[in-house]
Amino acid sequence: MNEKKFKKYVYIVDTKLVAYYLYQRGSPIYGILDKIAQMLFEHPKGEVYFAFDIGKSSFRSKIHPMYKGHRAKRNSQLDSEELARLDMFNNDYIRLAELCKLLPVRVLAVHGVEADDLVSLITCEHQPNQDTMIYLLTADMDYVNSVVGTDNVAILDVFNNVTVDNAFVKNKYDLHNRRQFNVHKAIFGDKSDNIKFIKGVGEIKASEIFSMVYELYEDPTNDEIARVIEQYLRKFPKLKLHPYHLDMGRTTVIDALNANLEIVDTFTDTTKMTDAQKLAYQECLTYTMPTGIDSIEFIKKSMDIVGYPITVGRKASRVFKIKDN
Repeated sequence: MNEKKFKKYVYIVDTKLVAYYLYQRGSPIYGILDKIAQMLFEHPKGEVYFAFDIGKSSFRSKIHPMYKGHRAKRNSQLDSEELARLDMFNNDYIRLAELCKLLPVRVLAVHGVEADDLVSLITCEHQPNQDTMIYLLTADMDYVNSVVGTDNVAILDVFNNVTVDNAFVKNKYDLHNRRQFNVHKAIFGDKSDNIKFIKGVGEIKASEIFSMVYELYEDPTNDEIARVIEQYLRKFPKLKLHPYHLDMGRTTVIDALNANLEIVDTFTDTTKMTDAQKLAYQECLTYTMPTGIDSIEFIKKSMDIVGYPITVGRKASRVFKIKDN
């Protein structure tokens, strides 16, 4: 990847993942500004977006009511001290969005629209311009679907210091386009999001099915994928559609596959948003951002937002234009 050919740079932060990583290691989530600044400091200057998760995906919950539902069960098993810490994280996370609005970064937060979808939307907006390089700051490989098949989108792995670009994806995952990524994920499912497909199919069998599909078809339709899966299931009669599909009235492979493909794909446009969400998204893109802030003013305003003064390191001050006057 030759960075000299790019005239513009866009950096999109998967805010909750980075914040939660810091929280799990005992650091305040406001340290995200220093963490991100460390990565951006050596890169060319560009537009910075912070994408936030505010509420569970309303779109996906309509398809599968138990989408991410296992997380509530997991949280119910925490002891009182762990619950108190989690509540503190959630409260601080909400305040973090207001804190970021003090800075020359664009805050993306729409209730019921996941950060994954907001990141995907901004990426799709900028990616057609081949003079623009887009970096996704995360450690979540779900974002591979925005990288695969492109020449100007890459993941900056926040914690492993690895750049995941299209060449990396081809070599490691043998994926060549967004559709392939979504098909594999739809077949395999996603434990973190409580997405399932065939009961008894894990990574190995999912990869076998995926390989069978693409050995037969270069660009398979959903119906063609479903037929290959049905053939595979006939070889292994113990494998069945997961009960949650049956509970939703999806009794055939094609019905379950269509539902999973809808759930796993991130937004490429705003058609799956409600009118209220579209309006909120446009407001995120058009509000007037500050061009910078005085360090004393930043400290004072941070006290109003989070209840105590927030200071940042030298790199964060330079990256986010917090100036000493």
